[in-house]
This record gives sequence, structure tokens and C-alpha cells, in this order.
Amino acid sequence: MDFETAKTLGHRRNLERYHRLLGTTLTELERQYILNRIIEETAELERLELRAHQSTHGEPDQIILAPKPDTKSDALAPVQGIACSEAGA
Repeated sequence: MDFETAKTLGHRRNLERYHRLLGTTLTELERQYILNRIIEETAELERLELRAHQSTHGEPDQIILAPKPDTKSDALAPVQGIACSEAGA
């Protein structure tokens, strides 16, 4: 087993353990800690799996999440009465 595979399995085991712990009696502080650890472990696992996928498929490091918007379309026009800074709030 290579190092990256071992790291991936370690993160999966951690996630399983944290999910089991959520089924037990916890204080609110403990529950919040575990939920934060789940978020962190999930993000790291996704990063490792993405890197492994890119290295096996020879894909570029840059990931495009969405197509470029059609600037001619009215669908992207700002909503009347809402400033751009207010729209994201």
C-alpha cells in the first residue's frame, strides 16, 4: 500500500469513528468539536482523492467549477433595487 492510499484510509477511518461518536451522549462542546473534525477530515479526504484522480488521469491542476457566464444573457442581470454587495448577504 502506498503512502497516499494509507492517508486516504486513515481519513476514512477517522470519519467512521467521528460518526460513531455522534451517536453517543456528548456535551454541546464535544458535539461541535466532532462536527468540525468531520468537516476537516472530509475536506482533506476530498483533496487527496482529487489529487489521486488527477495524477492517474493526467488532468491539469486547475479545476473549472462552472462554465463562463453568457454576458449577453439577461439571466445574469442584477435584480432591480439590490446592490451587488447586498445580494450576497
